[in-house]
Amino acid sequence: RKALAVYAQDRAAADEDWVMAKTLPDVLSASQKIQVADGCYDLLLMLSQTTEPASGLRILDRAARLRPEPTAAYHLRRADCLARAGDIAGQKREEALAGQRPPSTALDHFLIGREHLAKREWSDAITSLESSIRLDADQIAARLLLAICDYNTQPKLLREARDNLSACLSRHPELIELYLLRARVQGEEGNQLLSQANPDRPDERAAQRKRAAAAFEAALADYRRALDRHPTDEFRYVLLVNRGGMYLQAGRFAEARADLAAAILLKPALYQAHATLGQLHQRQRQLDEASLAFGQAIERASDPATRAALHRTRALLYADRRDASPQRRA
Repeated sequence: RKALAVYAQDRAAADEDWVMAKTLPDVLSASQKIQVADGCYDLLLMLSQTTEPASGLRILDRAARLRPEPTAAYHLRRADCLARAGDIAGQKREEALAGQRPPSTALDHFLIGREHLAKREWSDAITSLESSIRLDADQIAARLLLAICDYNTQPKLLREARDNLSACLSRHPELIELYLLRARVQGEEGNQLLSQANPDRPDERAAQRKRAAAAFEAALADYRRALDRHPTDEFRYVLLVNRGGMYLQAGRFAEARADLAAAILLKPALYQAHATLGQLHQRQRQLDEASLAFGQAIERASDPATRAALHRTRALLYADRRDASPQRRA
C-alpha cells in the first residue's frame, strides 16, 4: 500500500479506488515510467489476495486499466478470488483464459510455477520459476519456491536448492525458516556424498567422507543460526527433529538421541520425534525399543497414510528375525 501510494492520484483513496497519477516525475525516463506502471500492476494483483473476494475483484479491475491486455497472472488472481467466493465455474473460466495467454511478466511465470508446485509437477514448476527469475532477479519468493522444487525433484538438485536459499538469506537474514531449509538441504548433501562413496577405492571414499563432513558442519552452522534467533517452541521442535535425523544419517547416534529426547520433552504429543527415534533404535539393532517408539508414533499420528506407513515399518522389524515368536510374527 505504501508503494502504491507513491504513484497514486489520490493517496487517501481506498484500495479498490486506486488510480495511477496522471503524470509521473520528469526525472523518470520513458522506460522507467513503463516499469513503474508494470510494478503497480503487479502490486495491485498481489493486494487483491489480501482482502475479501469482492474487494479483490474490484482491485483487479483497477489493475486492468494499467495494461492494454490482461496477463495470465491477472486471470489467475481473478480465479483465486472467485474460488474463495465459492464461484467454481468462474474460477475454471478464468483459469482457462490464463492458459490461453502466454506468460509475459515475472509475476506470470511465478504464479504459473506456483500452480505447478501445488500439483507436485516439479519439472514444469522449475521451468516457470527460472523464467520468473530471469525476468526479475529480485524475485525472492520465486527463488524460495525454486529451492523447494529443486529439493523435491528426482534426482534432487541439492546444489541448486542451496544456492537459491543462500540468495534468499542474503536478502532476508532474519527469516529463521530459511536457515532450517538450507540446513536440511546441506544435511541431504552430506547423506548423498556418503552413499556415493565407492568402497573399492579408499582414496576416493576418504575424499567423499571429508566432503560429507563439511556438508554436515555447514548444516549444523545453519541450525545454530536458527536457534540463535530464539525460535518458538513449534519451530524448535521441527529443528530438533530435523537435526536429530541428520545426526542419525551421519552415524552420530548419541547426538541424534539427545536431540530427539529434547524434542519429545518439548512436544510429547507429536509423532515425528518418536518415529525418528524408532529409526535410530532400528539402526542400532535395538528392535524392541524401535517397536515401542514406532508404536508411540502410531498413537500420535492423525493422518491415516502416516499411520499405515508406521505400522508397516514396525511390522518389518520382525520379518527377518529368526528369534521372533509366532505371536510376534503375527
